[in-house]
Amino acid sequence: MNTDSTSPPSYWYSESADDHRGARVMEALRSYRAAEMAMRRRTQTSMSMGENELLVLRFLTRAASSAREITPIDLARHLGV
Repeated sequence: MNTDSTSPPSYWYSESADDHRGARVMEALRSYRAAEMAMRRRTQTSMSMGENELLVLRFLTRAASSAREITPIDLARHLGV
């Protein structure tokens, strides 16, 4: 392994322009995911809700916006229980 490199490894990307753009997109997605997870933790804390409760709330909100009626079976299937 060469330790003389001045830049960190870029996973499987080469030095081509397309791969450099791909690496930037992947890094942006990682940053977005980290921000989303932090927002979820803050929401859970401020609303005293668990992860499943937030999943149900989002599911019901989406269903309401499409005027779809949800049954308890729909919720159970969505949560995988």
